[in-house]
Amino acid sequence: IDLGSEGELHAFTEMRLGAPLGFVEDLPFCIGIVKIGGLYLSTRIDDATYQDLRIGMKVQLKMIRLDDGRVFYRFTPSS
Repeated sequence: IDLGSEGELHAFTEMRLGAPLGFVEDLPFCIGIVKIGGLYLSTRIDDATYQDLRIGMKVQLKMIRLDDGRVFYRFTPSS
């Protein structure tokens, strides 16, 4: 399924405590709900602080491929 590469931010918050195992060293980071291709995804928002984000802003898909074969889908603010 091709969902495209640009989505729209519908909700967001900043995680400061309680990150899942393996992500504690990344705190704080932003997470949000992004609408892309008609779906709503819960995702991490990279390269932005809480103050940078706005409801309705456009975000770009960013794929993170790990050495063990797993893939994470994240988003960054559109330029």
